Amino acid sequence: MIIISEKLNSSIPSVYKLMDKCDTDGIKKLIEEQLEAGSEYMDLNTALFGDGEWEKMQYVIDILKDYDCGIMIDSTNPDTVKTALEYIKGKKTIVNSLTLTARFNEVAPLVAQYGCGIVGLPIDNNGTPATAKDRIHNANQLIVKLKDIGIKEENIFIDAIAEACAVNDQSAKIVADTVRGIKESNENVHITCGLSNISFGLPKRAAINSGFINILSYCGMDSAILNPATKDMRMAIATASLLTGADEYCMEYITTTREIEE
Repeated sequence: MIIISEKLNSSIPSVYKLMDKCDTDGIKKLIEEQLEAGSEYMDLNTALFGDGEWEKMQYVIDILKDYDCGIMIDSTNPDTVKTALEYIKGKKTIVNSLTLTARFNEVAPLVAQYGCGIVGLPIDNNGTPATAKDRIHNANQLIVKLKDIGIKEENIFIDAIAEACAVNDQSAKIVADTVRGIKESNENVHITCGLSNISFGLPKRAAINSGFINILSYCGMDSAILNPATKDMRMAIATASLLTGADEYCMEYITTTREIEE
């Protein structure tokens, strides 16, 4: 599974403080914690800095350049995305995000030009579809549009859109059915989601998140935006790999268990 760390996000008060104060040591500690726990990409969002979004993003990118990880550019501003892609160079990069209509014409050509990854949301002018059937339909349309402008299937990440069960008790089932439906007809396309959104507003969130990642992994999800640095999530990821047959001789599960017990 491609693990994308959710922690470099200015919407998290403690992270905003680190970025605002340019606390390089604090940011490095956070990055190292996430990478040690298995993150392959760091999702970088500096949107809360408003007009200073790119300046703050550039500052953090300069720190990330010293680490062996990819960068997910998380911005709704096409100008920020363009500047970041021009600036990063040489690192694995994913852009987060576009939809069937929002930012497609501005961002998709940049993704094709730079050969990076792109997160696509199966959203249209009517908003987020309420059913798995409609999400799958939109996702298939989006995949065709992205491929038509030269983006490779393996660079496409479809976000199945995890929403809080506290708001809609069918949310988890909708996401699972969406993942399964997309994967059945798009074997080489990645499927991801902001995993912890599913448990927002409920107690014992770790238990919900752990169960959810197991369900989605079995349905075909091969990427997730989350915090892998907690014991509960580390075990959940290892368990999902084991139960879906991706952990040869159960070695990942055994190793993770031993590391956590030490």
